[in-house]
Amino acid sequence: MKKDKRFLCCMLALSALAPGHAFAQSTPSSVAGGWNYTLGVGAMRGPTYPGSGDTHTKGFPVLGATYGRFFAGAADVGVTVPVGIGYNLVQDQHWKVGIGVGYDIYSVRKESDNAAKLRGLGDIERTVRTSVFAKYSNGGMSLFGAVVSSAKGQGTQVKLGADAAHSITPSLIVNAGPSVTWANARSNQTFYGISAAQSANSGRSRYSPSAGVSDVTFSAGLTYLLSPSWSLGSRISVSYLPDTVSDSPIVDKDITTSYGVFTAYRF
Repeated sequence: MKKDKRFLCCMLALSALAPGHAFAQSTPSSVAGGWNYTLGVGAMRGPTYPGSGDTHTKGFPVLGATYGRFFAGAADVGVTVPVGIGYNLVQDQHWKVGIGVGYDIYSVRKESDNAAKLRGLGDIERTVRTSVFAKYSNGGMSLFGAVVSSAKGQGTQVKLGADAAHSITPSLIVNAGPSVTWANARSNQTFYGISAAQSANSGRSRYSPSAGVSDVTFSAGLTYLLSPSWSLGSRISVSYLPDTVSDSPIVDKDITTSYGVFTAYRF
């Protein structure tokens, strides 16, 4: 049986979001109208590329800034854009509905990630991604959804999820929840398919996955507030890749675990 997880870029986004959620619970509403910044660093260990049985560790920035309805970076819970800018068209006590545009931090896959298995398939280029998203929050519970599209014809994904947060102590916050991603045929072909040209170059059989659910993930995070400004955190995610994409010849696993740590400063 083959195993895998969703691609690493989404995991980086989810990890970077954890401090924003913790700070949102602990920051007085009096600062909500001005500039708020979050800066930090983190590291994530996960599959080398989508479907890979090998793992590697990558560092990533924890970046966020908000001013009124404007935001930059991954500054909130829910997948919008990993690194980018956006605007909340609706923003009140419970709802945020907005748009965003961002750019991939890393290439999703390169032939050099596994020369034996990926030779002849080419690299998946970094690209601009746009999103339309909505989030509903009530207390420590959040429901979110986003439609994310690529500027280089890499397809469209629809992401839905939930996140529940609980303060174990005033300084220790745990949050967890599931998410599911549906991808159109173009997206699944980009990340898991083998076209006629790729088949000729690599000698591998053609594979054309249809549209469908591309991953189901459960994530949990732990954040410790060292002070009103400083935080430390960790996050772990277990993901399942359905047969639609896990039957691809380049996929080694359909279940994987990714984990990461971060430290962040808010001012």
